[in-house]
Amino acid sequence: MNEELSVQEKRTLELVKFDKIAADIAILEEKYMAIKVEGPDDEEGCAMARKARLDVKSRRVSFVKDGEEMRADAVRFQRLVTGKVNPIEDRCKKIEAYLQGQEDIIANEKARIKAEADAKEAARIQARVDTICAFGATFNGQMYAAFGLQIPAALVKACTDEEFASFVAQVQEKKDAEDARLKAEEEARKAEAERVAKVAAEQETERTRLARIAAEQEAEARRQAAEQKRLDDAKQKAIDDARHAEEMEKVKKAAIEQARIDVEAKIKRQVEEKAAADLAAKIAAEKKAARAPDKVKLIIFTETILEVPVPQMKTPEGEAVLVSICGSLGAWIKTMNEKIEEAL
Repeated sequence: MNEELSVQEKRTLELVKFDKIAADIAILEEKYMAIKVEGPDDEEGCAMARKARLDVKSRRVSFVKDGEEMRADAVRFQRLVTGKVNPIEDRCKKIEAYLQGQEDIIANEKARIKAEADAKEAARIQARVDTICAFGATFNGQMYAAFGLQIPAALVKACTDEEFASFVAQVQEKKDAEDARLKAEEEARKAEAERVAKVAAEQETERTRLARIAAEQEAEARRQAAEQKRLDDAKQKAIDDARHAEEMEKVKKAAIEQARIDVEAKIKRQVEEKAAADLAAKIAAEKKAARAPDKVKLIIFTETILEVPVPQMKTPEGEAVLVSICGSLGAWIKTMNEKIEEAL
């Protein structure tokens, strides 16, 4: 009995220890898996689940540690130990998981309730913010402002529903007043725009009418001016024609008169020459004395033609005739002067 146990025997005894542990865990499994947390308020059930879980965990950690030490002896023995340990470990983990789930019932429920409460509060605050912003409010990081009214962001969260409703009512009243003012201004602008458009339309109609009248008057003025010009041109032509005829008549009469004068002068000269020839000896002295005044008078007489105003011709034909007459008169005067010089 005192002989030292062999390694195989020692290992066999150690493995038997796990059989005993497995038997103990089976008992605990039946016992602890019956633990149930009845609800969020079942603190006692939760405490029992926790205590049981910690007990199982403590046992698991202990025999797993023993198993790991035993596995270090040999690979074969490790496999044997693993074959013993793993199923027991899985069963322990299963128990632990179950018990953890029981423990988590209260924590999860509290977390769910808190999350719901937080979400509800956030939704409540957001609904208030949305209500304020719906009025076009601005936010500077501390204050919401709309229509001259302000409310701190902290007060939006802290005020009662009645206080918030009162503030919203004030903002609504201000908004309604502003909307009414803007509507009145818009209606006034619209009415003014319509009035201006109507006046502009009437002015445009009047401008069109006046432009049409002006165009008609301008056309009539052009027609009358054209007619008047036609009449004036016809009248001027008649005047020019009459003046030209009168001038031609004057020239004709002057030529006839000049011809008569020439004839008379010629006859007189012939008479004078004959008388002078006949009485040359008798009146030589008298004629010589009387010659000078006659010469002057005759020269003045012939050159009087040059003092007659030259008429203005309207046509090239008339101008040509006038030039011819003036040339003839100039030659005639020259001839007459030469004869006067010769005679006197």
